[in-house]
Amino acid sequence: FPRHRSDAPEIDSLVTGTADEASFRRLYASQLQKHGDSVAAFVQLLRLGEVTRSGSEMEAIDAEHSVGRDRWIEARVHELLASASVADREAMLNGLRDRLHAVVDAADDDARLRALQGLVRMARGTPLEVDALTALARSAEGLPLLQQSWLWQSIQAVGDESLQAEAVARLAQLTMRSHDPVSAVPYVDLLRTTYAEVPCLDQQTGRQLLDDWSRDAQFEEALSEATASAWPGRDVAITNRPFDDQIPRVHVLPVIGEIEGPLAGWSFTYDDRQHRLYAHNPLGRIAWEVSLSTESASERSIPTGVMAVGHLVMVRWENRFQLVAALTSEGGRYRTVSGGRSLISQMYQTQPFAGRRLHDSTGRAVGLVGPLTSEVVCYGVDESLVGLDPWTGREVWRRAYAGGINAIFGDDDYVVIRPNGQGELIVLRAVDGSLVARRPWPADFLSPPVGADWGRLLPTLKSINDSSDRLAMYDSATGETLWERQCSSPIHWSTVDGGSILLVDGKFQCVLLDPSTGQEQFSVPLPIEPPEDDRWDSLTVASDRDRVYVVMNRPQDSRVLRFERQATGDRPVNGRLCAVNRATGKLAWHADVDGQYIDPNHPDAWPVLILAARQRAADAEGFEFVEHILDKQTGELIHESQMPDEALGNRWVAQVRWRVAGEPPVIRMIHGPQTLEIAPGTDKESDQ
Repeated sequence: FPRHRSDAPEIDSLVTGTADEASFRRLYASQLQKHGDSVAAFVQLLRLGEVTRSGSEMEAIDAEHSVGRDRWIEARVHELLASASVADREAMLNGLRDRLHAVVDAADDDARLRALQGLVRMARGTPLEVDALTALARSAEGLPLLQQSWLWQSIQAVGDESLQAEAVARLAQLTMRSHDPVSAVPYVDLLRTTYAEVPCLDQQTGRQLLDDWSRDAQFEEALSEATASAWPGRDVAITNRPFDDQIPRVHVLPVIGEIEGPLAGWSFTYDDRQHRLYAHNPLGRIAWEVSLSTESASERSIPTGVMAVGHLVMVRWENRFQLVAALTSEGGRYRTVSGGRSLISQMYQTQPFAGRRLHDSTGRAVGLVGPLTSEVVCYGVDESLVGLDPWTGREVWRRAYAGGINAIFGDDDYVVIRPNGQGELIVLRAVDGSLVARRPWPADFLSPPVGADWGRLLPTLKSINDSSDRLAMYDSATGETLWERQCSSPIHWSTVDGGSILLVDGKFQCVLLDPSTGQEQFSVPLPIEPPEDDRWDSLTVASDRDRVYVVMNRPQDSRVLRFERQATGDRPVNGRLCAVNRATGKLAWHADVDGQYIDPNHPDAWPVLILAARQRAADAEGFEFVEHILDKQTGELIHESQMPDEALGNRWVAQVRWRVAGEPPVIRMIHGPQTLEIAPGTDKESDQ
């Protein structure tokens, strides 16, 4: 190599743009690194990444590990940066900067787009990340809306003020041009408020942009949709109406993990007759819906939860999953990104996706699904672990594990698995699935509450003595304990929005904690007295943008029956309901509630809390339906009812509908022969 290295520039010029370019650059980079020139090797890997298409074919690294070429290149680039000296790292970043400028100035649009897609991944975590993201986002009109929106969301998160303003304006444009203009609501609100007088696009402020768009027929309807989603005031009028239609078989789906960005505050329901997923905006209005594929009766189960990153939604069952685009320029049938053996994505020109249904021919579950992150979504099937690019549904790496896998979790940086029958954790790099470390499984592991997703972090709980416990958070990637906290026992805990930890200790001190640092977000004593038998059954938590609602539950009365959808949605409330102000951490109000259920994913903008229960009648003849409606701001009981439920069966449904476009919304509480309608107004209650 040293003897022929002087010929490399001439060979470079001859192979550039040919079918041999990738092979040359890969060989050249490996020899440069082998002979100690890491900076030159880094530049060749950058060039290799530019000519390697995303989702390129898999290559075997060893007998157990295969990875796509593009992911392999990215991992090598990050390894070189991490191991470089200060001087070499600076030289590498200069090389990355030069390549970025050269690509931006390229005349060929397709080549520029492909090269920028590679450079964005190479620049991740470096000072040039924002520059690369911005260059790609401004050249990304040929990409699906789903990917364009994620680029601008990333810029909104890490860019300076001027780039954040541009990102908000671009996202408003993308969402208003989409099939789902209601998705523009958060961006239109930001242009009206935070960026009203800030230059966003072409030196126009947010206010000027909205004025211009309002005169454009293309955006007029979208702006109307985007501005008609606020509940006017906090007063409500309640009306009882007859209900003659068929009761929808709609199930509330738990949201797993914290949803940030454009879908923050959204909720999801599933119709098990139609096999349709409904996405509800923060007011509860159905923003979009999509049919989810089924291939056999064994698959017609209710999903166990929903996760979301940006405008990408993952619907999870026990033995399968589907990825759904919450933003598309087409209709609902074009939403599915991946998920079925015979399902072909309409958004990407790819082959049918195989292996997403993690069961055998008899319907027996043989695999499990990991979390959705912006980097990868993993699933285990048979004795393999598969990593997919969540934005395209393409397989990017695969590993073999004899004996199968018991659990999969992780974050954007690491995927962590627990093999079957082993007391250890295997830590993998998310980008390419390569082995990072093996860690011990914590002996005092505490199963997280329903809905929580803390990435690679595992909670542990250990008894110190009869009156206190130690709660800690273990980082499975590093093997370190990030924080620990001594608490009065017994403790009850849950999660708020799938992220923060809400803890109520033995002295009824309610504490909200950051799961990564253990830092208190608020701490407030709850006005709760122990029951006579000094026993609590469970802790129930619901929340909205303003308050956290906490209930320490006594054991449920045997008369109260579980709703059939309770396992996937509702939570029991049977004790003192305490509303805590999220901003101040102070108790706002409290009220006593007995023997009912609440939907923890109550739409943020609803001005009321709806509680309901199905129970055996007091005279032991048949069943009755009980409901209470509380004012969210004061805790005042503004409606209660009790009636036979002959027509209800074992279901109840609360939903929002619009009678006429542009008019205020109406919440319908469907419970058999009667429908309770809650609408903006001042009359407390009437019958029709």
